[in-house]
Amino acid sequence: SAETGHHSSMSNNSSAAASPAPADGAAPRKLTKEEKERLKAMETPEEKRARRLAKKAAKDAKRVVAADGAAAAGGSASKREDERSTADAEQELKRARLAQQEREQERARNMTEEEKLAEWASKEDVFALNQARARSEIRFREGRAKPIDLLCRYVSASANNDTSLQEPYTVFDPLSVAELEELVPEIKTLQKVDQAENGDYWADILIICEHMLIDRRRESIENDPNVSAAEKRAVESGISPQVRASILQLLNGKKHAELITLQDEIRRRIASGAAVDVTYWEALLYELKAQLSRARLRERHVDRREKALQALRLRQQQEDFLGRIKAQPAAAAAAGPASAPAAAAATDGAAAAGRIQLRPRSFSPEPIDIPPGVTLLDAAEDARRLSLARADVKNRLESGRLKALGPMDRSVAEAAVEGKIMQPLILSGPASSNTDQSEMAQVMYNAERERGCSEEEEPFNEDIPVKTTYDWAGRLRPRKPRFYNRVVLGFEWNQYNRVHFDIDNPPPRQVMGYKFNIFFPDLVEKSVSPTYTVAPWPEDPEFAIIRFTAGAPYEDLAFKIVNLPWLYARRAGFRCQFDRNNIFQLWFTVRRERYRR
Repeated sequence: SAETGHHSSMSNNSSAAASPAPADGAAPRKLTKEEKERLKAMETPEEKRARRLAKKAAKDAKRVVAADGAAAAGGSASKREDERSTADAEQELKRARLAQQEREQERARNMTEEEKLAEWASKEDVFALNQARARSEIRFREGRAKPIDLLCRYVSASANNDTSLQEPYTVFDPLSVAELEELVPEIKTLQKVDQAENGDYWADILIICEHMLIDRRRESIENDPNVSAAEKRAVESGISPQVRASILQLLNGKKHAELITLQDEIRRRIASGAAVDVTYWEALLYELKAQLSRARLRERHVDRREKALQALRLRQQQEDFLGRIKAQPAAAAAAGPASAPAAAAATDGAAAAGRIQLRPRSFSPEPIDIPPGVTLLDAAEDARRLSLARADVKNRLESGRLKALGPMDRSVAEAAVEGKIMQPLILSGPASSNTDQSEMAQVMYNAERERGCSEEEEPFNEDIPVKTTYDWAGRLRPRKPRFYNRVVLGFEWNQYNRVHFDIDNPPPRQVMGYKFNIFFPDLVEKSVSPTYTVAPWPEDPEFAIIRFTAGAPYEDLAFKIVNLPWLYARRAGFRCQFDRNNIFQLWFTVRRERYRR
């Protein structure tokens, strides 16, 4: 231990000698590598451990300082990046707002320009209309009016109270093809500039003018001997002149509302495929278009004429009243003071005459009670139905479909066509007093009847009276639906018939089936299909009663048929449907019993 203590003291002394203490204020001298190695070799284990721990602590402290510096530097860089991103976003938002403001300003400028252009266009149309009216007035004053001037004068303000004007479409009657061709673009120009005030008037005028132009061209080509037959066939309307004349006779005199109803019915008929002769119905639509325009103009002319006459009567009454007032003082002065009361009374009478006097009620007819079930018709409707009935009889006489009539009935029919009798004829088949008399039911019946019957069919229109009550009878008048049925007759070449009959002497025909067609145009519940029931005939079991039920306002229908089982297969001809034309069809074939010995 003494030696060890002595060695430690020597080591300390040598270390002290090797690293002398620095002078005051002087920096410590760094040890060289050899000195560090010599000192390490002379260290004790405790000194070595202490030196290593101090070195490790110094490294850790240095590492912490470096990390803190890097973190501080990174935080400042991230902050600067965030600040830069925020500034860029604000600049971008500002640029977007400026661009939106510029777009809105540009849109406002464009809208202003469009409004200005629209205003200029409207002013130009008004100017063109005023110029056209001015030219028409000048030509009228100078006595060289054109057809377009007559049409313009009809809608001018100066002609509102003119009672001498005729219907505007009468202007086209004396015009030739060349004049009509010249008039069409003039009408289109006025229709464009006068759309706001008289657009409907010019549209109707244009339709009538173009319709008459087509007809005049066709007539000129058909009457021209220099035109070939192929060119004449190219301009044909597809119907004969007689059929066209009957169409015009049918449409003439109808009101605008009636023509609209007829047009809708024809279009539904063509769309549903129920029209057999499509060419005829299309020709009817073509003529109906011009007749609609004529009806609108005619009704407008009647209203305008009534207003003009009313204004004229009022003006005449005012002039008459003022003339009497002015004449009273002169008459009183000439007669003297004694006639003053009479003059005052005459003045009051004149004043009373200037006002419109009501008709005394004593001249009115006494009201009558209308019996239930009676349908009232005005004179126009009665005349229209009468003309339709006469036209139908005439067509049937010409086509020979009235051969079954006797001499008396045929003479009555011919007299009805000539107008010698005024009673309307019922031509729609079996109909009692309460049978559906609507125009649509008549159209349905006529269409089904025109289809006729084949060689194996015959009409079957004998119904059986049905006695029943209806819950809706208090609200609606029950009526019997119209129908047109067929019975299918034939025979089978079974063994018995082959033995007893041949082609020259065929066996008697038997009932093979039925085709029921019942019309319900005014059915209240159109979504509910009519139904039928079959019951045995109480008097004879070989027959049965088939009964059809539809609902308000139609009564039930019943027919007597053979009591045989039915074939329900489609290929056997079975059909039971209620189509969108409100026609209930029940077609079926009966099963025949095979002959056995």
